[in-house]
This record gives sequence, C-alpha cells and structure tokens, in this order.
Amino acid sequence: MGEQDAVISVAGRNVTSSIKLKSDKASFKLSVKGAVPQGITQTISLSGKKFVNKKKTFSANSENPTVNLGNLIFGDINNDEKVDLKDLSLFIKLAKELDNKADINLDGTVNSVDYSALLTGLLNQGAIGDISQEGRLSLVLTTESATLDEEFTVDILADGGQKSADGVDVLLSFDPAVISLVQINETKAFKDYFQMQELEGLVKITALADKDNPAEGTNVVASLTFKAFQEGETKIEFSLNEDDTTDSNITGRFTGRDVLTTVDNLRLNITADGITATTETVGVKGTSLARIIFLGILIIGGAVVLFFLGLYIKRNYLDAKKEEIFVPDEVPMDKPPAK
Repeated sequence: MGEQDAVISVAGRNVTSSIKLKSDKASFKLSVKGAVPQGITQTISLSGKKFVNKKKTFSANSENPTVNLGNLIFGDINNDEKVDLKDLSLFIKLAKELDNKADINLDGTVNSVDYSALLTGLLNQGAIGDISQEGRLSLVLTTESATLDEEFTVDILADGGQKSADGVDVLLSFDPAVISLVQINETKAFKDYFQMQELEGLVKITALADKDNPAEGTNVVASLTFKAFQEGETKIEFSLNEDDTTDSNITGRFTGRDVLTTVDNLRLNITADGITATTETVGVKGTSLARIIFLGILIIGGAVVLFFLGLYIKRNYLDAKKEEIFVPDEVPMDKPPAK
C-alpha cells in the first residue's frame, strides 16, 4: 500500500495522534502524559480514508501496553464502515470514469493495485497474500511478414510467476515519428478494462481479472496494431521503476502490491524489405539482463585469465630459480664444493 493519513486515539484519555500508514511500518507509539492506568478497560481507535475504522478495548498490564488492531480492511469507498460488493461495483464504475475517488492507496492514480487492495479487504479479511512471486511483462511481434507502410501486431504478455494475479497495468512508450498506434484490442483473459488509451507515443492499459478467478500463468493482456511509416530502428518499451505503483504493474493475488520484476522490450528494425524484432530484457532497477550477463562473463573470464597468468608467472619463476643452482657433475652430492 502507499502512504495513508490516519488518526489514532484513546477514548477518555485525551490522546490523539496523526500518523502515516505505510506498508513497511506495522506499529506506532502513542505518547501519554502520566502513568497509563492499569487494570482499567480503555478503547483505542484508528480512523482514516478508504479503510474500515478500527476500535478495540484493552486493559493495560504494563506502563507500555501493546494493542494489536489486526488487519486493516481497505476498500471502503462509500464510507459505510464495511467493504462489500457495493464498494466493488462503485470501484469499477469510478475506475472506468478515471475518477480518483477509486484511488484506494492514494498514490495519485487508479489501477490494478487499488483493485487488488479492495479484493484483499473484500475476500481475504485484509490478510496480505504471498508477495514473493516474480511477475514478467513481455512484448512479442506476432505478425510474420510486414513491411514499411503496412500494419503489424505486437502482443502484450503478462506472467504472474508461480502465483496468480488480480490485475495488470501497462505503461509503455514508442516513437510516434517512426510508428503509429492504429488500435488497442483487449482479450478475454481479463474481465474488465479501463485506461485503454494512447497519447503522443504513451500507451496506458489496465486489465482486471474476475474477483473469483484471478489470472493464472501467462496471458495476453492486449494486442496492439501499429503501422510503420519510416525506416530505421525504434523501440517499444515498458515503463518500470522500483517501488512505483503508477507505472507498469502486475498485482499479486490479495496483495495490493506490484510484483513485477522483469520486462521484455522490443527493438524493431524497419526496412522496405520487412520488419524484424529483437528482445531486450530489463530488470526492476532498469539494468539490462544482457548487460548483467555480459559483465558476469567479463568478470569470470578475467578471473580465469588472472588464474592462468598467475600459474604461468609462478612456473617461470620456479624455472628461473632452478637455473640459478649450479652443481658440477664431478662433485659428490654428499660433499659441498670447495671454496
């Protein structure tokens, strides 16, 4: 989840504190003047936007009591203190209208990450699912033969790894001076689509899986039809940044988090004879996998060269030491030569 404003308070103690809820911070401290009354039942509450407010009674058994409020239930869009199918229907409606009232994690955009957060509250009591999966987005040229001034198709593939996914967000770019986008075609792999748009070489697509049937394995998110009108090399590539939920994402089942780690971009070579494509793999931190492999080979190769160079130097050194020792044949080995 993104950063959320919230208020935590203890009833009857005049204790109120504004806090920032973060996915990497699970506990907070409240400062109370004077000793905390022990053995007396008190009520602590947590309130904010887009989640069900929490209240819990507790009886302090120490000066620094710990109170577990349990999982937060995100997705209360209509503010009725519960997350149900009404919130889901409202989310889909607002998302298709690009209304930020559906921005559950408050990162400034509405996408599959918000949808997954809502499903986590609706169907999994707020418990976060497995985020260890490694998702992958790929671009594949599917047109066997196309030339200059002809249309060609590129498929967007999403692979959630070993786990299922609640949805996919695609943010990719291309050079509109070389190729133009003719059409975006959705598929049956996902139930709902919104943000299917292109503006000046930037394509945005959000695809949501059915709430009860998450995406499994590799699926075609959409098919893009392009037309090339200039010769030369050009790229079609995903936007991918670490810890950014507003770019390309694959949201793991019941996580409300992006599990995308790798993308396969396309480099197109457009000529009058045809269009060919090569894949460029990039990791979450923007490092080309081919470059990593190349550097690894260089390091290993350098180590091997140094190893054999060391053996060669050592051997020559020992041979040289042998040549420095002169023992005449006529001198017995058990007697030193006369000085």
